[in-house]
Amino acid sequence: AELITYLLSQHSDILSKIKDDNPDVFINVLAKITRIHMRGHPAKVSKAKSDFHSVQVVSKTRTLTGREVAIVVGKTGSTINSISDKHSVVIEVSRDHSEDDSSTL
Repeated sequence: AELITYLLSQHSDILSKIKDDNPDVFINVLAKITRIHMRGHPAKVSKAKSDFHSVQVVSKTRTLTGREVAIVVGKTGSTINSISDKHSVVIEVSRDHSEDDSSTL
């Protein structure tokens, strides 16, 4: 599921590269059911599968205080968007509805 999320993000040059490297394989990423569907000559599909399996996705979670969230996100999301673009990463922020008003990054 993390690979699908990463591949579908706006920063996924990896998906474009795999599609470019395997022009004879139809590759469809199905987000709703978290599947990748490939169609083509079996040997070429096998190579494309190998390319996908070589992708390393690392997921880390950190809880931030209200002030830290403001610093990381920045005005209108400018800081978080800049970090995402510069490092080709997906950053998700979710609000923790606990008493301390923290968020998870």
